[in-house]
Amino acid sequence: MDENKYIKNILKPRRDIKASDAFRAKIENEIRKSESSHSRRGWVWGGVTVASVIAAILIMVVPGGIWANDDLSAKKILSEAIATLRKYKSIEIKADIRTDSHEIFEHINPKAEFITHDIMIQQWDSVKYWYINKDMRSAEKNKNGLYVWLSRYNLGWHYGECDNILGYLNTVMNPEKILESEYEYIMSCPEAKYEMSEKNGEIVLTIHSMPKGDYSNPYVLNTSIDDSENIRRYTLDAHSSRLKTAVVSIVMDSKEIEVLKVTDIKYDIDIMELPAIPKHIKFIEDDDILLPQGISGLSAREAASVFLSAFSDWDTDIIYKYLHPEEAEEIFRNIYEGAKLINLGIPFRSGSNEHLMFVPYTLRLKDGEVKKMNLVLADYSGDAWVFDGGL
Repeated sequence: MDENKYIKNILKPRRDIKASDAFRAKIENEIRKSESSHSRRGWVWGGVTVASVIAAILIMVVPGGIWANDDLSAKKILSEAIATLRKYKSIEIKADIRTDSHEIFEHINPKAEFITHDIMIQQWDSVKYWYINKDMRSAEKNKNGLYVWLSRYNLGWHYGECDNILGYLNTVMNPEKILESEYEYIMSCPEAKYEMSEKNGEIVLTIHSMPKGDYSNPYVLNTSIDDSENIRRYTLDAHSSRLKTAVVSIVMDSKEIEVLKVTDIKYDIDIMELPAIPKHIKFIEDDDILLPQGISGLSAREAASVFLSAFSDWDTDIIYKYLHPEEAEEIFRNIYEGAKLINLGIPFRSGSNEHLMFVPYTLRLKDGEVKKMNLVLADYSGDAWVFDGGL
């Protein structure tokens, strides 16, 4: 089919859209299947071919473009999408997300209030810089790399490259990647549901997804969009194809709860430069981020016991094996020095990250407060546990 061949061609590695070899292999497999049959019953929703749905997904957060009311040609829509990606240089977005101000960007909390995220995006052909702020946590990608910082602690992290810190927000901020990510989801999750409709000059695309991990222990269920049953709704202007709104809801107890909504988008605005990186922030450099060596030869429960027991006299010979010294001193020492370990529970896994283990614990802090949480330990190297959260 011409449309499928065009999609295959458009996904070849290039400056506009970069696809992995594995993804292109999946595309080629789908094309071979489609060419062997004129009917694609498993990949049609409401009479719209998967190629058209893919094209609509790609264009749904791309500014500009032209929508032909009676023409769902994937080639035409994709061409317009790529052209507009080159045309529009600056975008400003406001997104309200139910989350906690100190948490990582992918975190959601259905019980929290909405926090406004201010996003600025600059693009020159294939070069993209951006800035995002959510009260206590900020991040910026510029020519010198990626910076993430916590203003409360005057501490941050400087990475060379890191594509996974934003979670679902990465979709909004990288429109050229939507084609690949959503189409791969279509192929890997046949239970996913898609709907597309046009009314009153607007196009509405709805995607219903299920959580992607093992939730026999539901601890991380509904703590991120990926870790939830979610419904993503995109509204576009039918004439300009510009995204007007995006709303994400999670489904809990058969009820929808809105957790993310794009409330304002301004296209092609004049952003002379992104905000300056704060000079008072102490940044842990990329080369230092891997400094903690972890504890090897222990079970997760034993590693948790060693780490938490070290708080009582703040034994840095142990603590610094789990935590970078700057993080330990600037973020945690004031709270946890002198804390006594009271109890440890049975470790468990939850979600899609097989490297993480959660260990229930009870601590008595130096002021007498008793804290019960789940310590998160990570074993990314295969033989050593390091701290990954839960304090």
